[in-house]
Amino acid sequence: MRDLGLEVEELTLDAKVGYSSRIYQLPDEPISWWKFMTVFPETHPKAPESQQYICIVFPIENNCIVAMMGSWGLPAPSDVESFERLARETRSTEFGRVLDASKPLTGVHHTRSTRNVWRRFDRLSAPPPGFIAVGDAVCAFNPIYAQGMSAAAVSGLVVEQLMHCIDPCSAEFPAAFYAEQARVLQRPWSLAVSRDSGYDHAQGTETITGGLRKNVLRRLTWPAFQFLAEAIWQDSVVDAHFNRVLNIQESLADFLTNPRVLAGLGLYGAKKLLRLTGMPPPVPAHRPPPDTDYSALRGLARHEPVSVPESLE
Repeated sequence: MRDLGLEVEELTLDAKVGYSSRIYQLPDEPISWWKFMTVFPETHPKAPESQQYICIVFPIENNCIVAMMGSWGLPAPSDVESFERLARETRSTEFGRVLDASKPLTGVHHTRSTRNVWRRFDRLSAPPPGFIAVGDAVCAFNPIYAQGMSAAAVSGLVVEQLMHCIDPCSAEFPAAFYAEQARVLQRPWSLAVSRDSGYDHAQGTETITGGLRKNVLRRLTWPAFQFLAEAIWQDSVVDAHFNRVLNIQESLADFLTNPRVLAGLGLYGAKKLLRLTGMPPPVPAHRPPPDTDYSALRGLARHEPVSVPESLE
């Protein structure tokens, strides 16, 4: 772009996130009730550093799991010794117990390629014809939010739709594409920066200056996500809409202003206060989870499926 005399504006936010992962083979005999595990980090800024890591275990093929540890502003382990040691110091002893019972298959993979960046091609007054940018070349995210490939795929859908009404070789096509792409990218971008901007060490154009808003984001984001994770287990409509948010089909603002979603969240909140949800009670992080498998609780409430329109709207 610079060779063409064009300067593309960049929005950036780097929360100094690091991730480390390792693949393990599970034993043949069951070692726990779980099929997927997430240990959220402690939200208090003065909590021990070892409790400020997010820990995730998720299954892959051939009875294997990927164990991942992530941190915001803290060093993520980059070697086997530090990975294994820190895994036993995190908020939940269950994370370390699973690794102890499993066989490591790989070394530790570490990455710091986690900066959020949005290059605003849509703000170019005259984008060059015969060329469009998609994927990470336009918008790259902290990978914990798992929306990079979705954003690239949706960009492909934008191209397909526009080709039916605008000649892709015309000078008008890039500007039309970038405008529609920006409208779609605003959805995952808002999700990513709303979380990562809540840290004092975050850097970039999208950092937050007010201390109060930072503290609110830091303290409430993970508990709010936990509440949603519980609510969608018992309300299929809230579940469907939340999946649309994660798959860039619906904005977070639309989700939080949808009357049916708000009613579902409110009903679940009331049931939770009255202990009528059937969900297992919270267990302190230092204790192992119960042996009961609660998978059957998913989708207790049955509703009509949410219609998904063919257009990107």
